[in-house]
Amino acid sequence: MTHSATVRRIGNPYGKLGGPAHQSKVQNVVSDIENRGFKSQTEFKIDTPDGVKLYRFADVVAIDIFTGLFVEIHQVGVSTKKGLPVSREKKAIRDIEIATGQRVIYHSY
Repeated sequence: MTHSATVRRIGNPYGKLGGPAHQSKVQNVVSDIENRGFKSQTEFKIDTPDGVKLYRFADVVAIDIFTGLFVEIHQVGVSTKKGLPVSREKKAIRDIEIATGQRVIYHSY
């Protein structure tokens, strides 16, 4: 007789800001953006009504200091062994790109 065990997935213990590796990469992106003369904003909410979810949070956006508009969108995440974003990252990137019409710059850690 076989028994099937229910496996409960434990959420990220660090919350939506991610663990130390994620946060470190986000800080690197923020530094690069600010060194190039843009303002940075983390956890930037983007409405994605045509996406898998109604909104997504971009990890970092670069904002033009003169216009106040975001000019770059950066997403940080885990990649496959081939260096491609994992499925959940692909979905978020696709939703953001469709909603904004801008290419998302992906940073793997």
